[in-house]
Amino acid sequence: MIYLPDEKQRLDNILGAFHDYISNHTFFDIVYSDKIGYFRIQVHDPDGEGLAVIHSVDKLLDVLFNEVINDIRFDGKNEEHYSSKLSEVETEEARRRITEKLKNLGEDADYCMDFLGTYLEDYPNNNIER
Repeated sequence: MIYLPDEKQRLDNILGAFHDYISNHTFFDIVYSDKIGYFRIQVHDPDGEGLAVIHSVDKLLDVLFNEVINDIRFDGKNEEHYSSKLSEVETEEARRRITEKLKNLGEDADYCMDFLGTYLEDYPNNNIER
């Protein structure tokens, strides 16, 4: 088995919370393979290089939070970026959008919210693994 049963359930719960977001996104998808587990795949990548294996809950949160932040940063409405850091407005919008998804996660909500706080503080130097 790729994941321990408890971790697989946590991954499934988080993916359930983000299901509509992932399903409606035009740039990426998250799929499951019995052989390698979950992975993020870039939809419009003819070379097949946009692949990330999701080996843990932290990696899944990293992938999802980064996608939401990219949506905010590159939506065309925000100022041009000369820095990889998030503005205060972008940080609060990311927190709002992600919190909306996480608030109904039950017992994993606190863990994910703590992860989000650390993630936003450390952005763009993430790659957080706890």
